[in-house]
Amino acid sequence: MSYPLNVLSLFVSLSHLSLSLSLSLSLERARVLSVSFSNHSSSSTSSAHSPLSLSLSPTFYLSIYLSIYLSIYLSIMNTFSHIYFRIYLSIFSFSMSVSILFFSAYIYIPIYLSIYLSIYLSIYLSIAVCSLSIYLSIYPSLFIIYLSIYLSIYLST
Repeated sequence: MSYPLNVLSLFVSLSHLSLSLSLSLSLERARVLSVSFSNHSSSSTSSAHSPLSLSLSPTFYLSIYLSIYLSIYLSIMNTFSHIYFRIYLSIFSFSMSVSILFFSAYIYIPIYLSIYLSIYLSIYLSIAVCSLSIYLSIYPSLFIIYLSIYLSIYLST
């Protein structure tokens, strides 16, 4: 497998991981806000806007667990798939990641938590993908980590 296909395969897995984490964090934040607003009538003070008041549900941890395994599956599948399917999947994953980031920024969901978890887990995912396949080197994964950090910070500001 050539060098651009390695970059493309890693980009698909990392963008899908960023999409899954952003979506799960957005849904979890919406759930916390709805519970807090329903209890707001009985109490005079509410700490829904504090980032430390997130009481994460087991569904949130399950979605993170499944998104990591699905991203590893996608990266392995992209290693053996056809080139046109890889290009289509990378464009779709990247456009969905960008739209989720814009959606999270517009409805005031704490996007910094999503960016932090995406970057943190992307590093471990890239190391896992590089150790699973002998065709992938460390340089494409470092490039994709840098690109995902730059895009996440640029889109959230």
